[in-house]
Amino acid sequence: MKIKKLWQTPPVTYTFKSHEQPAMIGSPGVPDHPTRRKVFYALVGIVLAITGGMQNGLLTAVLPQLQGSLGLTPVEGGWILVAYNMVNACMSMLLFKCRQQFGLARFIRAIIFALVLCNLIQVTTHSYHSELLSRGISGLAASGMNALALFYFIQAMPVKWRLKGIACSISLSQVALPFARAIAPALMDDGNIQAVFWLQLGMSLNVLVLVSLLPLPHGYTQKAISKTDLISLLCFACGVAALCAFFVQGRIVWWDKIELGQLLLVALIGLGITLLMESNRKEPMIKLDWLRSKELLWLGVTAAFLRMVMSEQNVGSAGLLTALGMGNTQMVPYYWVLTAGALTGLAVTLWLMEPQNLKPPVMLAFFCIAVGAFLDVGANSLTRPSQTYVSQFLIAMASVCFVGPLMIEGMLRAFSKSPSHIITFIALFGLSQTIGGLLGSAALSAFLTIRTKEHLTRFGEQLSSTDPTVAARIQAYAAQYQGIIGDGSLRQTQGVACIVAQAQQQATVLAYNDTFWLLGLGATCGFLFVSAEWAYYKYHGTSHMAPVLAELARKKAKK
Repeated sequence: MKIKKLWQTPPVTYTFKSHEQPAMIGSPGVPDHPTRRKVFYALVGIVLAITGGMQNGLLTAVLPQLQGSLGLTPVEGGWILVAYNMVNACMSMLLFKCRQQFGLARFIRAIIFALVLCNLIQVTTHSYHSELLSRGISGLAASGMNALALFYFIQAMPVKWRLKGIACSISLSQVALPFARAIAPALMDDGNIQAVFWLQLGMSLNVLVLVSLLPLPHGYTQKAISKTDLISLLCFACGVAALCAFFVQGRIVWWDKIELGQLLLVALIGLGITLLMESNRKEPMIKLDWLRSKELLWLGVTAAFLRMVMSEQNVGSAGLLTALGMGNTQMVPYYWVLTAGALTGLAVTLWLMEPQNLKPPVMLAFFCIAVGAFLDVGANSLTRPSQTYVSQFLIAMASVCFVGPLMIEGMLRAFSKSPSHIITFIALFGLSQTIGGLLGSAALSAFLTIRTKEHLTRFGEQLSSTDPTVAARIQAYAAQYQGIIGDGSLRQTQGVACIVAQAQQQATVLAYNDTFWLLGLGATCGFLFVSAEWAYYKYHGTSHMAPVLAELARKKAKK
């Protein structure tokens, strides 16, 4: 009986007090829970956030092994990544509308069903097309899990800490990314990728049990989806899906392929139709007037730019170490350091973040990325993971520091207008993170390829077999094969091949150093811009959020 009381939530017939009302249609009410139940809500929220983040984290961690086990080409492997990202980027808006129209209980059942289904498909089938289907459903489930984690943290927090609870929910999903990479090699120790799928299935069933034992309080519903909404959402989804495919496949097949031009055309048409429809509606789903405001544009650009420079960690440092021959097992301590850095970033964000002053965590994120990128400059062919721990710890901190504050700022700005504005911010923030991340990875990969070719061309001009130093090195390399290759000309050819391979490696390392410089300069510029804005408001004794908070206070007093 005591356990039942711990878990039992107010019944559907419960009438919310004025301060317990849902923040908007489709969200749960927030009754005055006992302390022990709040603790349970926080624990379930942590599980939900990590489970949602692991859907993407484990996909990224095991994608090369998945390609190998299914015998896929790099292009086919890229489509698996596209399947997840395009659904994840599009679904937040539709799920928001579905919560409002069909209610929270049905929304939760649908999301949990999708989560279990995608993992069941992976466990029971093993083919390319089933993997595409599974990853698409996984993108939908992960999008819904982020919302669920947010709702559970709201239930757990007192009013004064509620915004920090929201930041915690979104930040924990970021912590799951390096954590997934840290544990993935142990799961595949015997070379069987099925262990990863079984872990995901176990986590989804765990979520099913926890959400069933501790449901969210009920909310309210209203008619929220019109035929025009569905057409607009379909066009938006087509545009975003094509854009995701453009950035992912461009890295793989290079940017001069006609198929990429076709994808970009589809993206422009889809997004263009969406904007055209929304601009001519009496009650638009996406508030274009607000979307064009300088405050929201600046927020979106900042979020996207931070996600782009965060590519230093995935494409930059991790890419360099992989190019130098570091395998998954050798990278495990590296990813544990990243996990510790992300957790530290979460703690620092919660300490620094205040509704009236959301800039310091964002400034810290830019600063950490800049310092980390400049610390990585000077890498060479002997660089090992342990030499990047400090720089990558800082960048892992940054990956968590900016997400929560920027999301809180956008939500507060939306609520200061009206609850219907929140879907506009959801579209903007989702695109800034997904497209910003894919664009950053694609741009850096292109920059790396170009700079590697330039350095290799310069080495080719300097290397000549008539140069005594080069000739001596070729002979030294050839001598290493004397007991293996009897033919002298073949040994000479092998010596030349060693010189070329060494030049290729050095060109790659120099290209990565150029990339670190570029990202460091970009992050420094971002830090200076955000710091200048913060200093301006500090000098005038106010904050950039003062008008927003004043409007929210006025609306609250009016109620």
